[in-house]
Amino acid sequence: MRTLRSLLLLICFIFCSGLCAQEEGYFLEIGPAGGASFYLGDANSTLFADSRASFGFLLRYNITPLFSLKGNLLYAGIEGSTSRADGAIPFETKFRRSLFDFGAQFEVSFLNYGIQTFGNCHKLSPYFLIGCGFTYASKPLENNFAVNFPVGAGLRYKVAKRVNLGFEWTFRFSSSDKLDVSEDYSVYSLENPFLIKGKGLQNKDSYSILMLYVTIDVLQKPCNCNTQEIKRKRK
Repeated sequence: MRTLRSLLLLICFIFCSGLCAQEEGYFLEIGPAGGASFYLGDANSTLFADSRASFGFLLRYNITPLFSLKGNLLYAGIEGSTSRADGAIPFETKFRRSLFDFGAQFEVSFLNYGIQTFGNCHKLSPYFLIGCGFTYASKPLENNFAVNFPVGAGLRYKVAKRVNLGFEWTFRFSSSDKLDVSEDYSVYSLENPFLIKGKGLQNKDSYSILMLYVTIDVLQKPCNCNTQEIKRKRK
C-alpha cells in the first residue's frame, strides 16, 4: 500500500510540478534535424574524428513544460581507421558505413519551457535525456541490427509562438561490436581485436550525434487556464 501511494505521488509530481499557466499550448512538435556524427570504438577513441553528416526527423510529445517524450528517425554516417589506434591494433584497416537510428528518449528540462504569456515559463531551457532505440547498419559486408541506449543533453529555444530551435548532443551506446566491419573483414577483424571478454555493453561500439533541429508545434491543447482569473487580471 505504501509503495502504491508513493508511485501515485510520483506520477502526480511529474504531471503537476512542470505546469505553468498558458493561454495556449500544443501537444506535439515535428521537424527536421541535421548535424554531424562520429564513431567511437576499437578504431577510434577521439571525439569528432572522421565526422560525417547526419540528418533526419524528430517528433516530440510534451507531457508538461518540464517533461517530454521524443522519437527520432535519423541517418548517421560513421567511419574509422586503425591508424588512430597508435599501434595498439597489429593490422591496418578502415571502414565506412551508414547507420539508420530509430528510437525514443525521455527528456527532462531544467526550466519550464513555453511561451512567457502566463506563469513561470521560459523561452530558453536546457535539458538532458535518456532512452532506447535500434540501429540498422547497412553493408559493405553484412547488415547489422542492434539495440542502442542514447544519453545526452540539449538546449531548446522558443523562436516564435509555434517554432522551436534546438541543439542536442547524444552518445549512443550499442549492443553490437560489428558496427566497424570493413570490406576486408574476412582477413582483418575489428570485432574484439584485443580478445577481451566483456558482458553487456562492455567492449561494444558506439557513436555520437551532434545536431541542430527546428520543430513546429502541432495539435493544440485545450485551454486549462482559469478563464475568470485571466479576465480579472486583464481588467
